[in-house]
Order: sequence, then C-alpha cells, then structure tokens
Amino acid sequence: MKVRQDVGYCLNRTLLGRKLIVGVKEENSFVSFGREHAGGVMAFIDRYREREIEPASLNASEQSICANLDKLGYLDTSEARSRETFNEFAKIGRVFFRISPSRQTRGIGRGAVGTAAFLLLLLAAALFAYVQRGYLPTQIDYVHMRLWEILFTVLVFPPAILLLHELGHCLAAWYEGVRISSISLGWFFIYPIALVQYRGLNLESQSRKVIVMAGGIAMNLLLATLGLALKAYGPAAWHGAVVDIWISANVSAILTNLGLFGMTDGYFIFTSLLGVMNIRLKGYRYINAKLGRKTDKLDASYRVSGLLLLALFLNGVVNAYIQFHYLSGLFDIAGWIAMLVLTLLLVFMTFKFVRRIRLAF
Repeated sequence: MKVRQDVGYCLNRTLLGRKLIVGVKEENSFVSFGREHAGGVMAFIDRYREREIEPASLNASEQSICANLDKLGYLDTSEARSRETFNEFAKIGRVFFRISPSRQTRGIGRGAVGTAAFLLLLLAAALFAYVQRGYLPTQIDYVHMRLWEILFTVLVFPPAILLLHELGHCLAAWYEGVRISSISLGWFFIYPIALVQYRGLNLESQSRKVIVMAGGIAMNLLLATLGLALKAYGPAAWHGAVVDIWISANVSAILTNLGLFGMTDGYFIFTSLLGVMNIRLKGYRYINAKLGRKTDKLDASYRVSGLLLLALFLNGVVNAYIQFHYLSGLFDIAGWIAMLVLTLLLVFMTFKFVRRIRLAF
C-alpha cells in the first residue's frame, strides 16, 4: 500500500504555532497536525507516495502516522475511503438550487504582490469612507418614503446585498485561484441565503484562505463606499432614504461578518488565523461534557475550544447590541421597543446556544 496520490498538505503559520493541514482537496477532507508532528508526517507522505509501505520496517512514530492516515482513508488500500470533514454549512437552511462550476481559476493574485494589492484596495476604500464619514446616515426619514421606495428597500436590498456579498467571495476565490466547489441558493426560515463552498480551501496558504474569507466583507465595504460617493458627488436627488438605507445595510453586513460568533466570515478568519478550525464542534462537546459531568476523555484542545466558544458567544452578544443600537438610532425606534426586541433577540441567541450544547455529539 502507498499514500494516495491525491493527498496533499500545507504548512501554515498560526497564532498557536505552525499547523500542518493534510487532506484531499477533491473530497473536502482534511486533518491538522501540530508542529511537533509536522516534519514526520510530511516526510512520510513524500516518501510513501511513490514507495510501498512495509509495516514491519516502520518505527513507532511512522506506525502511528500510518495508522492515522489509514483511519482517515488517505492510503490507497482497496477499502480506503477518505472521511469527509464536518461541514457546518450543510446544516443551514434548505437549499433549492445548487451549481458546481467545473473550471479552475487562474489565480492572478497569488503571491505577496497579489496579497498587497488586495490589502491596498481595502485600505483605499476604508480611507475614502473615513474622509466621507460626514455622509454616513445618522437617521433615516422612513416616514416620508414613497411606497415604491419602501417595497424596493424591503424586497430587493436584502437578497441583493447577500448575493453581492457572496459574489465578493467568488471574486476573491477567482483572484486567488481557489476552486469553487458549489454555489447554493436557499432559505433560512423566511430569509433567502446564498452559500459558496470551496474545494480544499483549508489546504491553501494562510494568506489565500484569509483573502477568500474576507472577500464578502470587502465587497460590502466597496458597496458602502459607492453609496457614500453617490451622496458626495451625485445629484441632490440621490441624497434620500433609499441611498441611506443602502449604506447602512452594507455597514450592518460588515458588522455582522466581523462578529466572531456564528457562521460569519469573522469566525472563519479567526479560527484560520488561530489554527483551530473546529472550535464550535469541540467547544460544544466540551461544555456538554462538563455540564453533564461526563467522564469522556477530552484532550486540552477541547478545553481551549470550550473556553474560546464561551468568549465568542459573549462577543456575539456585544455585536448584536452594537448593531441593534445602531439600527434603532437610524430609524428612531422608541427606547422601550428597542430594548424589548433586543431582549427577545438575546434570549433567542441564548436558547440556540444552550440547545446546541445539549445536542453536542
């Protein structure tokens, strides 16, 4: 038996040290190793891609590596089948349309120059927004909006901003040459959703991953600056509630995705930089075990994930308060109504958090 030809690896620098990611891009399968095992695992894969593995000749460390790779299905034995990595996106909403692009993008932004160009674009947009901050809406005169304006902002803006956000991810993936696995449209409760999944993103370099994940936030920033430019340089007729709602909606989308709790871009950027990509999975299980006083043997990574998950939940509460305070001020919502709605939102968030803990596996 040998190591499968399609097994690859990527050594990333993270806040918790170097992490080796090993997996199969085409099958959305990967596993991480700490830096203490990285050298041995890489050497084993490189050696036994072309050479037959003779179990009797392996030392204790190599036997452990071989057993782990075999368990994951990364050896070319007849019964081997790589285990698909846990995918949180699969549990969101109901998908009614999905396409799988077949072409591989070129990656014109690969390398240090491409990364610098992306960061300069974000910096330029942020500087423009700062210079034109006087045009940021502080209150929206929705009372005097015409009927078509109300219908347009309520029915068109939410799906449009969502789709453009996901388009930002697609453009970032095209820029970096990361293969898109699927683009899905669906519903979450009554809200339309669009999700982009990538082929083997975790087996890409750290900078490439972060750029793809930040593509949506970058798009919302550019859309918000477009609204500011319309107010700053466009005719006076464009200085109305519709443009103000467009700007504030994109600002709200940025705040949402900078949050670190939930299925947000900020969460995935944070976990990638940290080097612990399954905080939620391990964190829920750890808290479940502690509350139930179970004796499951969970290593230190579970304890760290559990504590981080609690911190991320508190971050989510603060993020929700900031956003709701911002939006209630924009629409001049009465204080008691704003407090009631915010309380119900926080109760719902807490209920979902506790329920996920109870259902942890």
